[in-house]
Amino acid sequence: MRSIGIGVLAFLLAQTLATNWVSASERPPAIPDLAKFPEEFGGWKKLREDPIDDATKKTLNFDGFISRGYISPDKKVDAGLFVAWFQSQSSGLKQPHSPQVCLRGSGWIPQVTDDVVLNTSLGTIRVNRYIVINGAARAVVLYWYQTPPRVI
Repeated sequence: MRSIGIGVLAFLLAQTLATNWVSASERPPAIPDLAKFPEEFGGWKKLREDPIDDATKKTLNFDGFISRGYISPDKKVDAGLFVAWFQSQSSGLKQPHSPQVCLRGSGWIPQVTDDVVLNTSLGTIRVNRYIVINGAARAVVLYWYQTPPRVI
């Protein structure tokens, strides 16, 4: 019976060491310079930089971000772009959260939640679509989470 206890203890110790070794071996890429995101693409032109207040930055706890407004070629429609970069999530201290949480928390009421397919230069990806209203304003939000090997 004692040898079983020693074996279990040895197994747990080995498992703990292996887990720590794997998590310590993370090699994330360098933080990209998101400010280099194009100011014009497909006819859309940068309209403005959208600042993010300190409280929101603290809540999101990202390592880098870009928040901009773009205007369509015919100048009839504008769109916002927000990208947050999380260098690592292995510690659990930095976790992205769904726009379904933060938009609802800032007064946007969901009307439609589904997904759509986007054609990109690297192929098609399936992304979340969220149609929301806030008073007279209506917005379509497309969002996804991306890691080097996949889009979630």
